[in-house]
Amino acid sequence: EIENPQSQYFYPNLMARYELGDTTLTLDEFHYLYYGFAYSPKYNPLEANELSDSALMVLQKNTPLTKDELHNLIVYAKRELEFDPFSPRTLNLLTYVYGELGDSVNEYRNFFKMRMVIAVIRMSGTGLKEQSPMHVLYFTHPVDVIASMKRQVVKRTVVSRSCEHIQLYPQGSLPKNMYFDFSRVYWKKPSNYDQKKPRQPMRFNYMQPNKNN
Repeated sequence: EIENPQSQYFYPNLMARYELGDTTLTLDEFHYLYYGFAYSPKYNPLEANELSDSALMVLQKNTPLTKDELHNLIVYAKRELEFDPFSPRTLNLLTYVYGELGDSVNEYRNFFKMRMVIAVIRMSGTGLKEQSPMHVLYFTHPVDVIASMKRQVVKRTVVSRSCEHIQLYPQGSLPKNMYFDFSRVYWKKPSNYDQKKPRQPMRFNYMQPNKNN
């Protein structure tokens, strides 16, 4: 479907709408967008990404961010989206920054993208058993999905060649364990790749758009 120019899921058309911030994209179309990206030549999940450090240095300030710093965060975030266009944490960062700048249009566009990406991942499996994991394209996405559920990670353990177990901090009667399938990450694994998961990049609390903007 994503290779068929006559299909509503033709990937170049879907990605063009996504990049323009089209909020009429459906959950079904987001499914083809997210998982279809695994077939794109731009999908290289094992490449190092050092851009988060620059953004983290700005976010760690103890004083309110200036407009220049907020605009710099937009630059950092957009560079990260070139590496991972569906990163929930980066879309969340843009939601925050545009909200601080009073740009409610771009704030909502990025919030919409983040919400839909997370919804697609959560619909891919229950995540409660190894036999029914949620499917992700990047190692960082499970932590972001869990953060969006207001849960915290205790420990991450690879339990098979394609599945990861994540232990969560206890919270009432909610599940304490979740499973994610990361097999797509290794589709393009270089022959000399050292199979070690990259460090987890910075995260922060997920937010709703500022309705006062």
